[in-house]
Amino acid sequence: MTRRRVVSQPELELWRHATQDVTPLNNMTPPHAAPARRRPRRPSATAQALPSSAAPPATAPFNRAWRKRVARGELEIAAVLDLHGLTEVAAHERLRRFIQARAGGEERIMLVITGKGRGGEGLLRRRLPEWLASSALAGMVAGAFPAHVRHGGAGAFYVVLRRRRAAEAIP
Repeated sequence: MTRRRVVSQPELELWRHATQDVTPLNNMTPPHAAPARRRPRRPSATAQALPSSAAPPATAPFNRAWRKRVARGELEIAAVLDLHGLTEVAAHERLRRFIQARAGGEERIMLVITGKGRGGEGLLRRRLPEWLASSALAGMVAGAFPAHVRHGGAGAFYVVLRRRRAAEAIP
């Protein structure tokens, strides 16, 4: 999202001086004042009601080169989960089931699409790292990091599942 530049008072006076002899088309008039700044949104009641004591998952094992390989497509994304349009509770439940169904298998890199939300402050986007660090999923998730633009950018995350241990792989 591009931020609009606020026109200063000297620039506005210069514009008026330069356009004083110009007749506007269709009775259009230039702006007289800078646009009002938007106030930040207050968090919703549901976001305040649910606890957020868990810390986000670690991203240490995933250095820059590893992240680039994922973004370029050199490492395959095994599954995609789209949480658009879901409530917080429904999105959390679907994420939990999605990860539990794939944990311990061969699939390792997942793409979870949360959407950006309004102004980049979407509820699902904010809560996803907390959910991944919760006790129900922390043992299955190795880490998470924001997705590349081609995979959804700020509205998506790569979620990396832990590898299966050798002792667990033997039936």
